[in-house]
Amino acid sequence: MNKQKDFTLSINKELLDLAYKNLLASSIAVFVNTIVLVYLLWEVVNQKYLIIWLSSILLLTTLRYFFAYLYHKDKIHYSIAHWNKIFLIGTLFAAMLWGVVPIVLFPDSLEHQSMLIIIIVGMGAGATSSLASHLSATRLFLFVMLIPLITRLFLEGYTIAFLATMFLILLLSISKQFYQNIYNTVKSKQLFEEAKDRLKVTQDSFQTIFNEAPAGIFYYGKDLKINQLNTEFSRILQVPQDKLIGLDINQIPDTRVIPTIQSVLDGTSGYYEGEYVTKIKQITIWITLRTSPIYNANREIIGGVGIMSDITPKVKAQKKIEYQAFYDALTNLPNRAMLNDRLQQALIRYKNHGMISALLFLDLDHFKKTNDSLGHSIGDELLKVSATRLSQLVSDEDVVARIGGDEFVIVLTNLGKDLSHAISTTEKVLQKIHQSMEEPFTLLGHTLNISTSIGIAVLNNSKDTAEDLLKYADTAMYQSKRDGRGRSSFYQDEMNVELKRRLDIENILYKAIETGELKVYYQPILEFKSKKVIGAEALIRLHSDELDDIYPDEFIPIAEETGLILSIGEWVLNRAIVDFLQWQAQYSEHTLQKIAINISTKQFANDNFIDIVKRVIQETKINPKAVELELTESIIIKDIKESISKMNQLRTMGIGVSIDDFGTGYSSLSYLKMLPFSSLKIDKSFTQDIHNLDDDQKLINTIISIAKSFNMDIVAEGVENDSQYNYLLERECDYFQGYYCSQAITAKEFEEFIKKKYNTPTNNE
Repeated sequence: MNKQKDFTLSINKELLDLAYKNLLASSIAVFVNTIVLVYLLWEVVNQKYLIIWLSSILLLTTLRYFFAYLYHKDKIHYSIAHWNKIFLIGTLFAAMLWGVVPIVLFPDSLEHQSMLIIIIVGMGAGATSSLASHLSATRLFLFVMLIPLITRLFLEGYTIAFLATMFLILLLSISKQFYQNIYNTVKSKQLFEEAKDRLKVTQDSFQTIFNEAPAGIFYYGKDLKINQLNTEFSRILQVPQDKLIGLDINQIPDTRVIPTIQSVLDGTSGYYEGEYVTKIKQITIWITLRTSPIYNANREIIGGVGIMSDITPKVKAQKKIEYQAFYDALTNLPNRAMLNDRLQQALIRYKNHGMISALLFLDLDHFKKTNDSLGHSIGDELLKVSATRLSQLVSDEDVVARIGGDEFVIVLTNLGKDLSHAISTTEKVLQKIHQSMEEPFTLLGHTLNISTSIGIAVLNNSKDTAEDLLKYADTAMYQSKRDGRGRSSFYQDEMNVELKRRLDIENILYKAIETGELKVYYQPILEFKSKKVIGAEALIRLHSDELDDIYPDEFIPIAEETGLILSIGEWVLNRAIVDFLQWQAQYSEHTLQKIAINISTKQFANDNFIDIVKRVIQETKINPKAVELELTESIIIKDIKESISKMNQLRTMGIGVSIDDFGTGYSSLSYLKMLPFSSLKIDKSFTQDIHNLDDDQKLINTIISIAKSFNMDIVAEGVENDSQYNYLLERECDYFQGYYCSQAITAKEFEEFIKKKYNTPTNNE
């Protein structure tokens, strides 16, 4: 029992020796990383905290170096347990000082954040090697140092936080394997030395231990020729054992490991970590190599022993983490972080040499529709093929990056110092991009025709920043979309004014219902013959103290683009019906027959549209026959089959369906006989020119005749004077609305309108 205890103590002592020996070397690495990090963060974080942190690191590093020195000078002064405790305490404080960096010294700049992450990740990777002989210290250091970083990245909302967590798990796994390798190697060495000293271990036993060691081991003489090796060493180098026996190490092509191997001749141990190219197969691997001298009984050096570990998986994992920090996983293009770095370089070239660059911001038109209708696999393939096409159109000096979704950025560098020439060159590239992107895409059995909208910002102002250029190009790209998509627009200052207004309207819309800035107005609908108010059309209005004159044709397209129209449309439907029911209850002598509500394209296309209408009807308990939904021709013809199905469901419920702005499209007459409309509205553009244009008179007469033949009610919009009213009355038009009666008014004003028009008190009066 005591023998086993002594053997274990001996192994632990040698493992601790390795830990303290590595501490001397790793202290230098810690010092270098500390100086680099301080230099990178000096201008971007609180310098007071940075100085305190630097001082603490330097003090702790000095103390640990001092204890390592004492250990090697007089290790028997204290027990192994005491020295182990000192080592663990030093490791804990070192990890805490590095762990506090993401909490206290985390910069705002994405570029500096990336550099900080790389340094801390590198420290973690280095720790798995430098602390490999002390598993408890390795785990303690990795957890205490990396958990704060991972937590900070999660709080910042970075996807890389998940990757960092995976990296921590990988390092813990590798560190355990490293420790086990070193432990087994030390154990093998102890067994070997014990067997040799006591002459109790046979050559066969030694060979078994030697061959089964999980690390590659080889022995060599003073002539640096290999005289013995184990199976693992042969496996790592992928060379048969018989070809390695007798190999002159001085003759290997990769000379980077030779100084480490030669160090034993001077009585010192050697260490190497890095790339190594194997002799025969010329395969590049990553290794750690430790060498120690071998003595004879007279303490004369007779050669050395080398212990090699293959750390290629760990290095590849680390490189993958670094790659994912700067490249897009789907397209392998540079991501936003790398793009920002290249933009900074372009800015420096312009400031120092006047070299103009151009930034192209590209967005694939209708990508979301393609993604939603055909699936994400098609969308991903489209992005990958688009990335390939774009990369083939520019030179190696230029940059093509994907910054998210279907947004790409191209930086055309070195366009010369003449602005006209730079713009001309950029326009040629734009032409090639449009031509390339307009060629059909054949993806997984689907053929797609895609265009791209491009915004261009030219770097010719030394005051511009990378963020400015991206904003300018994004603004110009949005202008290209407004101009009809598939176009290019160079940034102009006035675009910012328009973009700001659009963003302001969008922000107002997000909270407009809650703040009361979004209101429902009502335009009375009157019967021609009696001039009796039979209902109202609900119209949405937006009023804000922040902006003046926000008209429906300005804010409704924004609501459509953002998807807010779905919640707004449902609110309008509910609000209009509730108001209408209240009026019906108040003015019993003047029965209101219907409330007309406009339906937007996105509302009607929504899969839940019919269910929403049903729910509102049931909750409000309104008679469905009193509800009329107004659809434009452009809504209906998007998908005729689907439109007929939904309209039939509405008609089955008893809800009326009106075709709004009739006569302004191209296909209305051909669809009238197919679609179950209950009423038809004559557009105000025809009404207002009744007495000026014969064509409008003929068209109105035709519309009225067709509507009557289909047994539809006819509503004329835009009636403003007696002549218009009388003309339509003579043609037996059913209902009208317009300034002749009233403009659109608030709910309260609508009540007053009815009361004043008929001089009728409410039921409550």
